[in-house]
Amino acid sequence: MTTMPPTKVRLYMSEGELEFWEDPDRPFGCSPTDLTTFIDRGAWVLLFNAVALTAGRVEPEHGS
Repeated sequence: MTTMPPTKVRLYMSEGELEFWEDPDRPFGCSPTDLTTFIDRGAWVLLFNAVALTAGRVEPEHGS
C-alpha cells in the first residue's frame, strides 16, 4: 500500500498566514458524522479543532 504525503494548505488572513496539514487517508471534516468519528477514535485534538472551527464567534460584552 502506498501512502500519500500529507496535503498542505496555506491560508492568508488579516492576522497572518495559517498553515493546515491534512492526512489524505483520514481527511478532516466538521460534519456531525466527522465529530462522531473523532469521538469513536479518541481523536480529541481533531474533535476540538472541528468544534472550534464550527462554533460561532463570541463577541465580548462591554460593561456600562
